[in-house]
Amino acid sequence: MHYNILFAVAVIFCSHSVNAIEFKNCGSYFLFDNIQIEGCDDDATSCQLTIGSNTSISFTINTGKPYDEFNIDAALLNDVSLNVRGTKFNLNVTPDDPCEVLLCPLSTNYSATYSAEVYIDTIFQPLNAELQWILETADAGEKLLCFLCQITLVNAKSV
Repeated sequence: MHYNILFAVAVIFCSHSVNAIEFKNCGSYFLFDNIQIEGCDDDATSCQLTIGSNTSISFTINTGKPYDEFNIDAALLNDVSLNVRGTKFNLNVTPDDPCEVLLCPLSTNYSATYSAEVYIDTIFQPLNAELQWILETADAGEKLLCFLCQITLVNAKSV
């Protein structure tokens, strides 16, 4: 009977995990967590972003690793895009300079929440895609942070 309870708990946990938004690390040097995207429900498999509007996105960055590989005095850039069947579409981010939110130059053991607005242009039609966020150095294009998640673009009327 004890094993039946454990199995039931495992099934419930797995079925809940299958429905949660999955954020994939795509080559981050620094740690990140607590990603919040407006339009993401805890029980959905993709975030719904509205075409023709801004979407709030925030995450916590932690620079616990040493910087021996990077120029910490370099300017930082956001490279935020939608990936649709192998084609990358860049998105506008406000503020476009990460140092308007983060304390730059970054230092070791720095932790901060980064918040921005991403505009979903009206050139897009409703579709499923992957949102990719890269925070990189401006001088050498080195990835400091990178994550991916599934999104669904929807018209304002259907939200």
